Amino acid sequence: VSCVVGFVVGCVVGCVVGRVVGFVLGFVVGSVVGFVVGCVVGFVVGCVVGCVVGCVLAFVVGIVVGFVVGFVVGFVVSCVVGFVVGCVVGCVVGRVVGFVLGFVVGSVVGFVVGCVVGFVVGCVVGCVVGCVLAFVVGIVVGFVVGFVVGFVVSCVVGF
Repeated sequence: VSCVVGFVVGCVVGCVVGRVVGFVLGFVVGSVVGFVVGCVVGFVVGCVVGCVVGCVLAFVVGIVVGFVVGFVVGFVVSCVVGFVVGCVVGCVVGRVVGFVLGFVVGSVVGFVVGCVVGFVVGCVVGCVVGCVLAFVVGIVVGFVVGFVVGFVVSCVVGF
């Protein structure tokens, strides 16, 4: 009787309690192991994904920030250098080029105006002086010719 009762009780208790205890122990061990493995795998995956995403984001942000900083610095440096070079070149080269161009234009214009004015003045003065000289020469020659002709005619007629 003891064997039979013990067998039946052992089977019932073993089946029920064994399953409950087995499940509880399996659940606890599975939870702990799952938690540890989940933490480790999650940590590793999180590190890898975080590193990759962080690197990509940092790269993109670095490109944008670098472009902005490079543009601003380049713009400012170019403006300053361009201003300085423009002032120096503008002051030196501008004055030299301005003087040369002014000299050339002034020489050409001066030559043309000088020629025209000289021609006009020469014509006017030459005409006036020529007329006056011709008038004076005409008087002198006319007087001499008239005197000689008159003298000769008078001499002949008087003779």
